[in-house]
Amino acid sequence: MKLVEIFEDIPDFRRKSQVSHYLSSILVTAFCAVLSLADDFEEMAEYGVEKEDFLRQFVPLPNGIPSHDTFRRVFQNLNAGPFEKCLRERSAEVVKALSVHQVNIDGKALRATGERGKKTATICIVSAWASEHLVSLGQIKTDKKSNEKTAIPELVGAIDVRGALVSIDAMGCDKKVAALIRSNGGDYLLALKKNQKGLYEEARDWMGKRKCHMDVHSEVDYSGGRIENGQPMYAMT
Repeated sequence: MKLVEIFEDIPDFRRKSQVSHYLSSILVTAFCAVLSLADDFEEMAEYGVEKEDFLRQFVPLPNGIPSHDTFRRVFQNLNAGPFEKCLRERSAEVVKALSVHQVNIDGKALRATGERGKKTATICIVSAWASEHLVSLGQIKTDKKSNEKTAIPELVGAIDVRGALVSIDAMGCDKKVAALIRSNGGDYLLALKKNQKGLYEEARDWMGKRKCHMDVHSEVDYSGGRIENGQPMYAMT
């Protein structure tokens, strides 16, 4: 499939009589610009101008490169649902052709989105990605009155985890999340912390009784100008 064909099914919200640039061409140009480290709409337009000869090889540009205002209007008014669905489906197609992979799920607060005095104002995005292949599989924005814990099951249900090892930090350490991953054909690796006191103590006691029958692995790494000693990890033989 050609790159421009990926975005052709996304509905165009604009009036046809007032359109100078194909929606798929705008999205492909923006996509390539972001891959080239463009951070805003001005840089998307600048990228298009600099790479116009390259883009014309696979993108129809009857009226040249869109202006930065056109990029802004399109992304401000584009229906995010079909756009996200399109990217998610294409990512899934890429992953299907790859070997067994690990899916990492984690939430991050977006910088400069908070408001003083409002704890729930900060935008938090829960993302899933295949770390071995550097492929993003999906993202979900948490509701203002919720947190990562409620968004994780929704994201797990939206992506294909068959044959994958799904790793999540302690926020996702929940029986329902584990059951959902297993029912969708994946395996899970969940972090466990002391905030779940009963489960933590039960796991600690279980591991303590079997420590002598386990292989031990630890490693020392030099990163960021400091030496990091990894904690010993135990695995059943």
